[in-house]
Amino acid sequence: MTDSNQQPHIKARKTADMYFSPIWILPILALVITIWLVVRVVMDSKIPITIDMPTAEGIVIGKTHIKFKGIHSGVVTDIVITNDLKRVTVHAEVNPELSSHLTTNTQFWVVRPQISLAGVSGLEAVLSGDYIAIEPNDTGDSTREFTVLKSAPPLGEDEPGLRIVLQADKLGSVSEGSRLYYRQIAIGVIRYFKLSKDSKSVRINALIEKQYKHLVNQSTVFWNSGGIKLKGSLSGFEMQTESLSAVLAGGISLYTPDPQAAEIDSNTIFDLNEDYDSAGVGVPVKIHFHSGYDLKSGITQVKFHGIKVGHLDSIQVSSVDNKGVAATVIIDPGAESLLHANTQFWLVKPNLSLSNLSNLDTLISGNYIDMKIGDSEDYSREFYALDGPPPPDFGEPGLHLYLKAESMASLSIGTPILFKGVEVGRIADVLIGDLKQGVGFHLQIRPEFSKLINSSTQFWNTSGVDLSAGLGGIKVRSESIMTIFRGGLAFETPQNNAEPVDNGHEFFLLDSQNGSASKITFYIRMKNAQSLEPGFTKIRFKGFEVGHLRSVIYDSSSADNLGNDVVAEFGLDPRFKDLLREKSIFWLVKPTIKASEISGIDALLGGVYFTLQAGDGEFISDFILADSSPAMDWSTAGLHLQLEAKSAGSLQPGSGVYYQDILVGSIQAVNLNDSLNDSLNDNLNNGVTIHIHIEPKYEHRVKNHSQFFNVSGVSFKASASGLSINTRSFDSMISGGIAFSTTGNISDTLVVEDGESFVLYNSKDAADQQGFSIVLELLDSTPVKEGTGVTYKGIQIGEVTKSRLKLDNQSVELTVSIKNELRPLVNSGSKFWLAKTEFGLLRQKNLSNLLSGPELRLVAGTGELQNKFSILAYTPAIKSKSTGLNITLESSMLGSVSVGVPVYYRQIAVGEVLGYELSSTADKVFIYINIEQRYQALIRVNSEFWNSGGLEIEAGLFSGVEIKSESIESIIGGGISFATPDSPGNPVEATHHFELNDEMNSAWKKWQPIIEINSSTLK
Repeated sequence: MTDSNQQPHIKARKTADMYFSPIWILPILALVITIWLVVRVVMDSKIPITIDMPTAEGIVIGKTHIKFKGIHSGVVTDIVITNDLKRVTVHAEVNPELSSHLTTNTQFWVVRPQISLAGVSGLEAVLSGDYIAIEPNDTGDSTREFTVLKSAPPLGEDEPGLRIVLQADKLGSVSEGSRLYYRQIAIGVIRYFKLSKDSKSVRINALIEKQYKHLVNQSTVFWNSGGIKLKGSLSGFEMQTESLSAVLAGGISLYTPDPQAAEIDSNTIFDLNEDYDSAGVGVPVKIHFHSGYDLKSGITQVKFHGIKVGHLDSIQVSSVDNKGVAATVIIDPGAESLLHANTQFWLVKPNLSLSNLSNLDTLISGNYIDMKIGDSEDYSREFYALDGPPPPDFGEPGLHLYLKAESMASLSIGTPILFKGVEVGRIADVLIGDLKQGVGFHLQIRPEFSKLINSSTQFWNTSGVDLSAGLGGIKVRSESIMTIFRGGLAFETPQNNAEPVDNGHEFFLLDSQNGSASKITFYIRMKNAQSLEPGFTKIRFKGFEVGHLRSVIYDSSSADNLGNDVVAEFGLDPRFKDLLREKSIFWLVKPTIKASEISGIDALLGGVYFTLQAGDGEFISDFILADSSPAMDWSTAGLHLQLEAKSAGSLQPGSGVYYQDILVGSIQAVNLNDSLNDSLNDNLNNGVTIHIHIEPKYEHRVKNHSQFFNVSGVSFKASASGLSINTRSFDSMISGGIAFSTTGNISDTLVVEDGESFVLYNSKDAADQQGFSIVLELLDSTPVKEGTGVTYKGIQIGEVTKSRLKLDNQSVELTVSIKNELRPLVNSGSKFWLAKTEFGLLRQKNLSNLLSGPELRLVAGTGELQNKFSILAYTPAIKSKSTGLNITLESSMLGSVSVGVPVYYRQIAVGEVLGYELSSTADKVFIYINIEQRYQALIRVNSEFWNSGGLEIEAGLFSGVEIKSESIESIIGGGISFATPDSPGNPVEATHHFELNDEMNSAWKKWQPIIEINSSTLK
């Protein structure tokens, strides 16, 4: 029986199947991270590859990178030499993102820095080192083994620009990287070249830059413009070149005669012509000449502003009047726009007459046809040549002036216009009208010098030799050798602030620098005219020649109570017109030698002269001559000082007082003393007192510690550009002169008062105890900063302490402090120049100054001590070195020789050229060379030297053309070679002279002497 109270059985629920414990979260998360890391490691792991190379030069394990478009994409991990020892296998790892791009078409090559004539590449590898470049490619089968390319592959089709193919019989001077030129502008580049499939021609692949691709269409013509092409005959030769880069690296030129022609597709094939002539491009133009003697078909060029724009093609008798010839010239298509109907042509040829030396460049390059472009709206293809260059018009660059003269004298078209010896313009035309009114000249001043001219400018004829002679002395003056024969105009501008002038301003020509047309007339009455010579007796003021005596007459009606019945007429330079004042005093300087006075010594050589003491008051033109020099006028503005000396020497009233080579005052009186101030110097007893006057604007230069000293000496300067005498130095040698220096900061010392006394030293050396300063004048535009060093043989001996601009000649005046113990280095024979950094194709100079700027260098000379110099615009000739053998070569012409070029023996450089200069008689060129010490035994008294620079071209009608050269370096930079006979002569001493032959004698080439180069002993 069943218990009714029994509960029904209920099956327990398995809650464990439904429950997730939190403790499982951590292991699951760890599992997920692990899987993610494994996947990431697999994805990020480098892909190993191998690259087969002929050499591992420049490849470093762990440092050499693999780059794709400049981005690091891998690194070299190992380098292994192949079993046959002929190549190497480079193991590397690349980024995994390149995995799908590593196929059989993927390319690798090594990038190294390269500098060649065609260009510069791989400069980024200079600092980072060589690297391996990769060009991925999706096409092809996947691989991990590659072979390196010899060079970078041609760029792909995705590079912007127009691709063309040039077809030629031979490659010529074209190379990878050569440029394509349109009107001498590079517009494309040669990418690569290869033989055609039949090997009968060369296919050259080129890329035209995107911005220039419109210049190429179906009418475009191409020709090879690289290298040098010579075309010659018995009457001359023609050399064709494009540009220096095209000469060295090769190049291709192109011309598109029809800009409207159809466009081309990429990889269109064009024929490459051998040269410009075979390309058949150009515009034929006919020019009529009076004669054809100076014209050569195929050689005579047509030039515009010195640039070749065409050539003479043929000549025939003119069909117009059978008088003269008709020349057919081919004009470059790029110059077709110059052929206006009124364009003018004329033939340029050398002029070798004594009165006119011009166009000397045509002696080498040959005659050429020049042209002046017209402004007509019409164009023409036929012209009539002028007999010479047309006169300029005001539209041409520069300042155009008119100059009136009484006669032409030695002046002509082309005569140079000189300013301080520098040619700044020329006479462009001679205007002849009414000869009773004289002649006129059209002057053309070059634009950069037009500011030198203003309303105060004075022109004079500087042609030939100016000779002045009389009882008072002889004066010979010439501008330069060239102006003696060719003629010349010179000018000066006394007032820098005068009114500027415009085109067409009119001037009058003076007969000389002191021409009468520029003088102010005034008169001086005196007792007699003894020793006076009209035209020769001068008026001097503070060392300057300010006027001259014109005439002397006797006028009894003008006599005063003192018997002044002689009237002298004078001409005064207008710049000194303020001297003609009521209180100005004139007196005559004659040589006087007495116990109480020594004066006028300079009048013994130069003749008597008038001088004056400037006064104030109203302007007058009549004066009475004083019997003697006046005493010092203490009322005159300025500083009045007394100098005590043992003797006056050549000092006298009127002699100049100088500060830093500038005239700042004058000597007023020289008096004998019975005794002097013992506080100055006891040894000066029974000496002289010299009274000097310093002009007001310079009196602040005199301080308590200023030192005064005698200055004397004469400075001559002679060269091919002329002969000049420093008249201030000449005057101070004869009539005496005083200079003073003030060391330190002149603003920190007390002001000197009137009447103070100083000791006058015999010389600068005696006065200067704490170093000295010199002044250098820089005409160059090169900036020179304060602190710039002055070096002598590489050792700094001073520095620039101050620089200032001189407005009168736009030069820079540098004050340089030199160590006192080195004073003998600075004398009249010393030379200063700026050592600048120079870059050349074969050599560089002064690279150490690239960052610091130019430095001043000194070559010490011999002569009188000197304080002021002009900085040379060139490096002076160096004649010797301290080691090796220094010898001199003599030649009639310099040729291709330059400083630094090698001296060869059997094509081995054994020395170098140190410098060169004209001989003292200017009929030879002296070339100074130095032979290295170990090679100096090769030089014997019977050695022969020749110029081996440039190219030697031998040609004959039947033998062809042979071109010879010493070396590539000597072609561009020049060179000198020598040979010694099989029986060498005696060794030579330093400074031995040899003749430099123009070319080598064939017999010298066979000489093979045996000489021990380590000593002077023969084997």
